[in-house]
Amino acid sequence: MGSDGSPGGAIPAMAESEAEVSSEELVSQQQRGMLGRLLPWGVSLAVVSWLLWPYRDAANRALLFEAFGRASGWTVPVVMLFAAAIWLSDSYATARTFQRWGTPLGLRETALIRGATLLFDAVNPALGQLVLTIVVHRRGTPLRKAIAIVLLMNVIFMVQIALIAGAGLFASTGPDNGVVPVLVGLSVLWVAVYGLLLVLRPAALQRFSTLSWLMDAGPSGHAWAFAYRLPNMAILIASQIALLWCFGIVLPLGVALLYLPVVMFVVGMPISVQGLGPAQMASVAFFSAYVAGSRAEAEATVLACGFAGTALFTLCAMLIGLGCFATRTGRESLSVVRRPAAAPTSES
Repeated sequence: MGSDGSPGGAIPAMAESEAEVSSEELVSQQQRGMLGRLLPWGVSLAVVSWLLWPYRDAANRALLFEAFGRASGWTVPVVMLFAAAIWLSDSYATARTFQRWGTPLGLRETALIRGATLLFDAVNPALGQLVLTIVVHRRGTPLRKAIAIVLLMNVIFMVQIALIAGAGLFASTGPDNGVVPVLVGLSVLWVAVYGLLLVLRPAALQRFSTLSWLMDAGPSGHAWAFAYRLPNMAILIASQIALLWCFGIVLPLGVALLYLPVVMFVVGMPISVQGLGPAQMASVAFFSAYVAGSRAEAEATVLACGFAGTALFTLCAMLIGLGCFATRTGRESLSVVRRPAAAPTSES
C-alpha cells in the first residue's frame, strides 16, 4: 500500500514477489488456503458430532425429537419476521455509517447490496463483511476507507455486545458459568480503554493508517455509528429471546443480557460455519438450567432450539439473499467481486 493508503504501489510489488515464488511455495500457499476454507466446516462437523453423540441412544433421541415437536407453531413466522427486521436494520446502520463518511449509498441500494451479501453471511458473517468491503471499494470508495468503515462497524458491534453483556453481569443472579463473567468483565474494561484511546489519540497509533482513521473518527463519530447500529442490536437480542420462548425457554432478563451476546460473538467467529456447533454447545451450557424437566430433557430442548434457530435463520438469509440477487443492483454488486479491479489511481 502506498504512503497515502492507496494500493498504487502494491500491484507491481505483488507481481514481482509472485515471480520469485517457487512452485513448491505456491503449492504450499494453495494448501494453506484450502485448509483455511475447510477448517470452519471441520470444526462445525466435529462439535455437532460430539453434541449428537449421546443421542445414539434411542431414549435420548426420542427426547430430542420431542423437543422439536414442542416448538411453538409460531416459530417459523417469528423467525421470518425477525430475519427481515435484522436485514433492514443492518442495512440502515450500514447505509447511515457509510453516508456519514461520504460514501453515497441510499437505503434501498444498501439493502439490496447487503441482502445479496447475505449469501456469504450464510456461511460466516466475517465472509459477508469481506464481500461488502470489496463491493463498496469497487463502487468507488477508496480501499483504505472502505476497510476502515467496515472495521468501525465491527468495532461498534463488539462494543455493544460487551456493554450489553456487562449490564447483564451486574443484573444477573443466575449461575456462574466459570470463565464467562471474567471474560465479560475484561471486555467491558477493553471498551473503557478503547474509549480513553479515542480521547487521547496517542501518536503511536497514528502510524497505522486504519487505526489512524478510527482515531480521527473520534468519540463523536463512534457515537453516531453506535446510534445507527443500536436498533439492529436490539432486534438481534430480541430475536434470540423470542426464539427461546418458542421452545418454552424463558430466561431472566439479566441472564439473557449476559449470555446471549456471548453466543452471538461465538456465531460471528470465523472458526465454524454460522457458529454451528460451538454456538449450540455454549447455549446448552448457559441455558439448560432454565428449562423444566430432567437435565437430559433440558439439554435436548436447548439443543433443538439452537439447531432450529441456525437452520431457520440461515434459510431466511439465503432467501433474502436470492431475492436481492434477482434484482439488477444485487447482481451488479456481487459481479464486481469476481471482476478484476480497475487500474488503481491515487485516490483508490
